[in-house]
Amino acid sequence: MEPLATRRRLPIEQTKELEEGAGADSVMRLIEQHSGKHLVLCTHGDVVEEMLERLIAKGLIPRAHARMEKGSTWVLGEQDGTVTGAKYLPAP
Repeated sequence: MEPLATRRRLPIEQTKELEEGAGADSVMRLIEQHSGKHLVLCTHGDVVEEMLERLIAKGLIPRAHARMEKGSTWVLGEQDGTVTGAKYLPAP
């Protein structure tokens, strides 16, 4: 996160909503609170796994595409605080 924040001259804000064990609900609250804004979030594998399960349940991604390699990225589309799409980017 630091190289991106430095390049963009943006602050890094730590939040309990992304801590290990926080769950997908906390991520959804962040997305709702910042609806219409661009966010970059970094969290733990257990939170990502729970979020992926939610995306699968909503039919936004097939289970076979629910990857979560270390250093990878999920780009989420959002409208009115609701996740509307998801795209996986492998680790560089």
